[in-house]
Amino acid sequence: MANATEVHFEGKIAQKVIIEKENKVLLMRDPREKQIIWEIPGGRMNINEEPREAVVREILEELGVEINVGEVVYMEQFIHVNEGKRAFVIVYKATLVDETKDFALSEEEVCEIAWVSAEEFAKYELFPEYQRAIDCYFANYHK
Repeated sequence: MANATEVHFEGKIAQKVIIEKENKVLLMRDPREKQIIWEIPGGRMNINEEPREAVVREILEELGVEINVGEVVYMEQFIHVNEGKRAFVIVYKATLVDETKDFALSEEEVCEIAWVSAEEFAKYELFPEYQRAIDCYFANYHK
């Protein structure tokens, strides 16, 4: 029997990836953000879309490259800063299908990218949920 005080989650689902190359993680900036803040690549899942297919689509749209999606490394429910609404993020480990292929950035969604080492992350302001995902990634995959 359900608890009368339960409130089920209603919100947007974000699919993000941590892509690592040569001990650095890919970060990006969205030109629609008013402040200089970094995030990990990915986007929202559409209705009737399989989660891993959604993140592959988002990366192709944003960065113009194909990825192999690996295991889930982090999940969190949070309040979206700009919208003030609930969201849920699933962060996957991913690899580039072709590490030699140049990125073709979507001007609408990406204004800048950076490959950042664990030691350099303190120089970058990230949304808190993505900072926690990165921290979790480095704690579990770089011992």
